[in-house]
Amino acid sequence: MTYTLNVQEANKDKSTVVDMTNSIKAVVYGPAYPSTALVINQKDFTKLYKEAGESSIVTLSGIGFNNFTNV
Repeated sequence: MTYTLNVQEANKDKSTVVDMTNSIKAVVYGPAYPSTALVINQKDFTKLYKEAGESSIVTLSGIGFNNFTNV
């Protein structure tokens, strides 16, 4: 089964503030991608985690590239 999680890239620019209410901070990295700070909606993550479990492949969307990671 394919799982997709919408994420938002955390902005390094201090002039733009990301609303962190009900959000989770995360970092995705790997040999083919630069380290990228993310903001994930807590409700979306919890729903996906309950459905997908601990060892499913999840596609992250909304950060300019698709990356696979284990949740």
